[in-house]
Order: sequence, then C-alpha cells, then structure tokens
Amino acid sequence: MVFFSDNYLAKESIFIYCLLLLGFSTLLLPKKFPRKITFLLFLLGYTVDTIYDYSIGGHKLNFYDTFHIPRYTLMDLLMYLSFAPFPYLFIYLYEHFQFRRYRTVLYTIGWSFFAVCLEGVATYVGALTYKNGYQLYYSFPIYLFTQSFTLFYYHWLRR
Repeated sequence: MVFFSDNYLAKESIFIYCLLLLGFSTLLLPKKFPRKITFLLFLLGYTVDTIYDYSIGGHKLNFYDTFHIPRYTLMDLLMYLSFAPFPYLFIYLYEHFQFRRYRTVLYTIGWSFFAVCLEGVATYVGALTYKNGYQLYYSFPIYLFTQSFTLFYYHWLRR
C-alpha cells in the first residue's frame, strides 16, 4: 500500500477537509452531554463509516471506491474521521429540539435524506466513485438504518 500517494489539494480532498472542519466544529457547541457520551458518539460515526467501507465498499461487494482508487490511503482515514461528528450532531439536535414519537421518525427520515445529499456531493466531487451497478438512492435505507441505530445506541447509553 502506498499510503501517501493522494493529491492533497484536489477538489475531493478539499471536500474532506471542509467536512472535517465543519464536523469537528460541533465540539464548539454548548455542552449537552458528558465527555464519555460525546466520545462514544464520535467513535460510533468513525466505526460505522469504516465498517460500511470495508463491507459494501470493498471485498466481494465492492460497490464503490474512494478517491478513484481501490487501495486505502491517508485520505481514506481522513474521510472516516470526517464522518465521526455526524452522530454527535444528529443526537445533539435531537435533544435540543426534543423530538418525540412521530417527529422522531420524521427527523430520522430527514437526516437520511441529508446523508444521501451529502453522499451525492461526495460523488460529484470525486470522493466516491460507484461501481458494480450501485446507485445513490440505494444508500437511503442504509442511512435510515444507521440513524435509527444511532438513536437506539444513544438511548442505551443514557440508561
């Protein structure tokens, strides 16, 4: 593996830097959770993105490449890190607006649409390249599951 072979000033790399900057700036929001929960939510984002990349993005399924290449580089690691803050922000806003019952369902669906749009931008700038017939809209149920799992995980942590 050639770890340092990316073009670090290409538009897909700049997209990842912007995601990192915006995502980790969520730590500047007023504190709502203990550090342990904040850390675990960030870890969840990193872990879920990594699991999806290794399962549907590689190996036998191989539905997409990151940065137009099938091997893992430093930019892949930065991409995993750029998605780490999203569960935190998802739960932060969930608690801030105190969504309950059917509004939680609508909130989860809305975030899933947001995630698909963000993935669409990532595809447009070249951070993701689909293969083997994969389409953007296939990601919606994956995000719907992930957002639902994040809510479940958060409520489990709170107990």
